[in-house]
Amino acid sequence: SRISPSSRINRSVAIGLLVMAATLSWVLTPVLPALDDAYIALHSAQSLVRGSDPSYGTPPLTGVTSPAYVALLTVLVSTTGSPLLALRLASAGGLLAVGAALWWLAAGLPEWKRALVVVSIIASGLTVLNATNGLESGWAMALVTGMLAAIRDDRRGFVAFGAGILPWLRPDLAPVAAGLLAYAL
Repeated sequence: SRISPSSRINRSVAIGLLVMAATLSWVLTPVLPALDDAYIALHSAQSLVRGSDPSYGTPPLTGVTSPAYVALLTVLVSTTGSPLLALRLASAGGLLAVGAALWWLAAGLPEWKRALVVVSIIASGLTVLNATNGLESGWAMALVTGMLAAIRDDRRGFVAFGAGILPWLRPDLAPVAAGLLAYAL
């Protein structure tokens, strides 16, 4: 099967835009998270990697409020070997996920308007601060936004998946997950 020249150009443009978005997400993410809660999640991930929590003498997952985020940090700490790099990658990934979810939510608009929606929302208020605070906030924002887009597109499977994951990411958003799932069904 042959790929037309215009398809190759579109694919190249899409890859270029993704690289630019990932780079911008990285640049906008602080090297050191300002909130101490980020270091609590990181401590849990490091304890999981070690297999114990020498600081408190408790099982590694004691006190974890976001198992999904700690799992992500554990993978990143294990693969990078750098706790601060793991935190920054997780935060930048959350911001990138927010942008991708907003792009999906703005589907149906001309691409320049979709881009304007994404940039406007990310640049407004405290979006970047909340998405890159070293916590699971960016990932939760992205998941809720993606669930809204999935409801619009009648993709109940994604909504159900999101409703199952969201409470493991942010327990305080369990009612939101239940409400979105009920609405989708």
